[in-house]
Amino acid sequence: MSDFKYDIAISFLADDEQLAVDISERINEKFEVFIYSKRQEKLAGTDGQDYFSKVFNEEARTVMILYRSRWGETPWTRVEETAIKDRWFRNGYEFLLMIPLEDADLPKWFPKTMLYYDYKSFGLDGLPPVIYSHLKRNGATEKKSSLDSIISKIDSDKKFKEDLEGYIRSQKSADDFILEAHKLFQFIRDKVSEINKRYDKINMALKEERERCIICYDGYELNFYHHQAYSNTSEGSNILFRIYKGYHLGYQAPSDKPKQLREEFFELTKDRLGNTVWKSRRVGDTYLSEELIDKKLEELITISK
Repeated sequence: MSDFKYDIAISFLADDEQLAVDISERINEKFEVFIYSKRQEKLAGTDGQDYFSKVFNEEARTVMILYRSRWGETPWTRVEETAIKDRWFRNGYEFLLMIPLEDADLPKWFPKTMLYYDYKSFGLDGLPPVIYSHLKRNGATEKKSSLDSIISKIDSDKKFKEDLEGYIRSQKSADDFILEAHKLFQFIRDKVSEINKRYDKINMALKEERERCIICYDGYELNFYHHQAYSNTSEGSNILFRIYKGYHLGYQAPSDKPKQLREEFFELTKDRLGNTVWKSRRVGDTYLSEELIDKKLEELITISK
């Protein structure tokens, strides 16, 4: 690592902590990674602002930003952005790796000609090779894995898998499935109501049934279903989101039948931080209930443009 303490430091919003942890776990056998959630004990008793500034300004060979529009507005990401910009203006941008997680304008200081990773298209699985390439281009060398670290990781992975399988088969997971499904319904009600009140030109219609709800907006429809297979386990249970062009309510002729554009299933699980989350069957990404509703409403609004 020569004069760098870390091979890579990850900057992210609190809501994306699990994604940062997942990325770290995929690369930390070969490279030294800094993420806040893994280094909290080192921040105790220190000046957090100075500590963060030093990491992102000079101690990390590469800095990766998991970018959303709110990045740079929270206390810690504001500190990190300042350090990154200072380093950018001083040394150039070769150290920076930008990973947008949503369709949002990138920071004004980020050059339009600079490439970034398309996470929405390629997901988590495609990211490690990009990170490896960036690190090696910047002079990083892979760590030699010790026997203890290899065994420790295998043991940790096996324990997590066993605990997760036990949870999925338990009554607790069945109860959590119903609880989180009800949360999804409530988040939908709250978000639709908030959007309709806040914006004069946006009007979403919401229809609820026992196991599904329908959000209609500008000629498009978002359907949300939940299906509980068993009362004593979440195994086999899932939730489903579909987006249609056209409305089911009121169509009469076959030519008017709504056209399905997207479909995605999610299953209840736990992440390594112990959070109850929804995991996409298609890409494997996980979301808290509120994050998932934000994502799906964003998809509905974006696809209707």
